[in-house]
Amino acid sequence: MRQAIKLLLAIVIVIATWPVIMGAPASASLSKAVDSSNFFNSMNFGLGIILGLAGFVVVGSIIFAGVKLASAQGNPQARTQGFIGLAVAFIGGWIVYRCLYMAGWIAGFGG
Repeated sequence: MRQAIKLLLAIVIVIATWPVIMGAPASASLSKAVDSSNFFNSMNFGLGIILGLAGFVVVGSIIFAGVKLASAQGNPQARTQGFIGLAVAFIGGWIVYRCLYMAGWIAGFGG
């Protein structure tokens, strides 16, 4: 189980850093200046991947909470869990949207 978690974490780290790694010029070193437009293009690509994954998680959470609510069948505890799940999923979607807004605002500084 721990090995699967470590493997999943390594895959997530590689996917998150892939655009930055591939966008760097072959002759780049720490002492040379990095082209900021190339960096921001790479980060925009990475941001699109991360927000796409977050969107799938939000949609999956809404579907899961909706199924939980639909299958409550008069059970007040399951009904409450369904409503709380829907509320948390929508709040998560709002947070993802605000992260996109803030990333665009920050990108305006360097672009």
